[in-house]
Amino acid sequence: NNPSSVRLELITGIEELNALGIKLYPNPTSDKITIESDTKPMQLRLVDAMGTVLKELMIRDEKKEISLSDYPTGLYFLHINKENKTASFKILKL
Repeated sequence: NNPSSVRLELITGIEELNALGIKLYPNPTSDKITIESDTKPMQLRLVDAMGTVLKELMIRDEKKEISLSDYPTGLYFLHINKENKTASFKILKL
């Protein structure tokens, strides 16, 4: 309750990725990202920093590459819905 104190938290997607059984790499990236998962389907939505949906995909593969080569450098968000669980991750394109 001290007005001069500040609370800082490091927020990463590692725990959420592990909970969903997903690997996402490389991040940051200059061209594409790779998503690895078990065979359960998942819905992906790639959104730019302004909130514009750039891609929506349903993935059933164990490994999928998503190209970001058509997009400028910047911050993007990947929203993943799998088994009624949703997680969002920041992706930095260099």
